[in-house]
Amino acid sequence: MFDLNSIFSLDNTGSDEATNDGGSSDREEFMSPHSYHIPKQNYSFSKPDRPFGNVRPPSLDRLSTTIYPEQEVGQAAPDPWIEWMRDTLFPKTNEIVAGIKEATCQKRKTSAITIKWSHLLEKMCFYTFSPPQMRRYMKLYWSSWHPNCPMLHKPTFSPTNASAGLVASMVLVGASLSSEASDKNIAKLWFNSVEEMVFDDKWLYHSPPREREGELRNSKRLEALQAAYFICVLQNWEGAEENWQRIRDERHNTLVTVTRDLIRSSPNLTPVNINDPFLFDWKAFIYREVLSRTLTQVFLLDVAFFLFRDCPPKISAQEMEVDLSYPEESFQALSSKECFAMLRVHCEGTKEERLTLRSAISSICKENLTSQFQSRLARMSIYNMFAIMSGLHSLLAQIQALLSYGSQLSAVEHGLRHWKETWLSSSISLGSDPGICEVADMWKRVGFMRHAMDSWQLAQIFLKWAKLAEKERIANEVTFPITTKLVKLVIENCDETGTFTFQESQTVGDC
Repeated sequence: MFDLNSIFSLDNTGSDEATNDGGSSDREEFMSPHSYHIPKQNYSFSKPDRPFGNVRPPSLDRLSTTIYPEQEVGQAAPDPWIEWMRDTLFPKTNEIVAGIKEATCQKRKTSAITIKWSHLLEKMCFYTFSPPQMRRYMKLYWSSWHPNCPMLHKPTFSPTNASAGLVASMVLVGASLSSEASDKNIAKLWFNSVEEMVFDDKWLYHSPPREREGELRNSKRLEALQAAYFICVLQNWEGAEENWQRIRDERHNTLVTVTRDLIRSSPNLTPVNINDPFLFDWKAFIYREVLSRTLTQVFLLDVAFFLFRDCPPKISAQEMEVDLSYPEESFQALSSKECFAMLRVHCEGTKEERLTLRSAISSICKENLTSQFQSRLARMSIYNMFAIMSGLHSLLAQIQALLSYGSQLSAVEHGLRHWKETWLSSSISLGSDPGICEVADMWKRVGFMRHAMDSWQLAQIFLKWAKLAEKERIANEVTFPITTKLVKLVIENCDETGTFTFQESQTVGDC
């Protein structure tokens, strides 16, 4: 039986296949001190309920400020703090702690933050976001979550240059994927504070510029959107019930607003020349690709909210005037020269313009495909195929609100047929087994998009259900929308081939 809910969850307990992280043994290797440059102090926890029992913080008067004066000659400094202060990541630690402290101490009346700032809490915050912990959790993020959400450019990503909100959210994602229960528990302590820190970022609410000189401002806004996206994912699947309800009812609206603004401003970006190596601008390519992938991820999250949280889609497939992504090989390239070479291999013999997600969804839903689109479809990456499939789910959600399904259902039926034919063709490569990957290359693996066929099976079942619902609607003048109850029923009663049938005692209305 396929389990779509697990592949959208960060919970890796018993679901190593879902997170594609190679299992707990690989995570433990990442948690080993030998994997990163950290002081050789003992960080083991004495008791599960006292995770900071063996950590020696500095004196309370030194904790009252995030700016540490130089040590006097001969003055002893408590371990491991002297090592942390010498680390290049420590300024980012200070920035994150200062942001969390401000969000916690200056919370609004409607704030979801329940913790009260204290000297002990400050010690815990410094420890969680200390340079060695930051490196541990960031490695877990890249190895275990990035394959499922390949929107950041790892070869050029620098936590020292990224915003505090983005780094903090990535750290919490990594900690939530740790095999250590203590890491997961301490991460949850900061969920609400980091959420408010991220959603208080002024760049989320700036109007998008229309001129080229606004690209720097747009990049800041894009980074703020990425941080907000990670927090929404965390709270929705790892937070308490009131947290994911707040994400669904409030925060998700902010994601959608920023996404629409960035979609509207993206046509003003300078095109990237991929035909001449001397004119190829790698930085411009990275920005455009990261932008497209980030906007696509918000759309995928919107579809997931519809399927698993009974949240009506807020972004339609028709709005997604977003370029489809280039192949992973070009996005993962470590240099401009390597990236250009990968792009030329992908685009060899073609002079086609970029295809948007909207146009791809529209084209695949036609009864007969043009030879040109068939050729492009055959060269689609797994990531793009998963995005198109999510678009078909979005169309099904839109159709259920119509008075008559008719031709719209036929279009989705065409789309599902063409999608399956392409997916099963030899052109689509799922890559190597995610469990037999070198540790250093784990971030390059294909994530849960490799299970896109499961999503196709779910859509196919919804299509059959919609046809049945249309007949009952005509007969009884009632409608039966797709709900999480139906999704759960399908997942629990669908066999490995994707076959699902209603029990004799069930009707469409029972769903």
